[in-house]
Amino acid sequence: WMLASLYFLWHSATFRVNTVAAEGLQRLTVGDLNAVLGLFDHSIFTIDPADVEETLRLAFPEFSSISVRLGLPASVRIQVTERQPVLAWLQDGSEVWIDAEGVAFPPRGNPIVDENSQPLARVEARSAPDGFDPAVVLQSGGLGGLPYLVPQAVDAAGEMVLPDRLNKIDTSLVASILALSPQVPADTLLVYDAEHGLGWTDPHGWDVYFGSQIIAGVESDMNSRLMVYQALVERLEAEGVQPAFISVEFVHAPFYGMER
Repeated sequence: WMLASLYFLWHSATFRVNTVAAEGLQRLTVGDLNAVLGLFDHSIFTIDPADVEETLRLAFPEFSSISVRLGLPASVRIQVTERQPVLAWLQDGSEVWIDAEGVAFPPRGNPIVDENSQPLARVEARSAPDGFDPAVVLQSGGLGGLPYLVPQAVDAAGEMVLPDRLNKIDTSLVASILALSPQVPADTLLVYDAEHGLGWTDPHGWDVYFGSQIIAGVESDMNSRLMVYQALVERLEAEGVQPAFISVEFVHAPFYGMER
């Protein structure tokens, strides 16, 4: 009798998942989740919430938190928190989004989720900071064919873990991008160079860099850099010098170069 009961519970259509509910989604949909989970028609007794959470964590790095609960006879409820992108990182013809914590994830859906959301700051990277690789963020695998982060190592418990630094940039760099972005001249894109930091291409034809540590929220910091830059430009123009780039990374020691 007990074996018959177990067989019934295991194979009965009553206990087979036919609905997956999700809360907290903003840019993604339940369909996106179902595409990688494949839970439909599975017995509720074969589903491990921890495995579902791990699959979602791999498939959707834009989730900062994930909780999965099962209910009888066959309900699966997923609660997530989506990261809010604050900037778009453009490099080698590809784009990833980055949140205020410096976590990068594939662009999916509309970054403007409500009337209070700000347009994304956009930065064109000519090289990436140490420990960050946008290509890793956009690698694709078998989870529904969607981009996901590829595990890079095994922890002490034998579990595959996500890359530590390859999908993150320092929060100070994020803050600097957000602080500098409003200062970029019209019709000009903010650029990033791993050696010289953030800047843009001046209408005169050279690149100007202000470093990677702009003090967010301190207007005088950026104003000082702009004043030093303008003074150096005036001096170079008076001397008839056409530089390839100007750096004001160190506000008290600006310099220029004749080759990029």
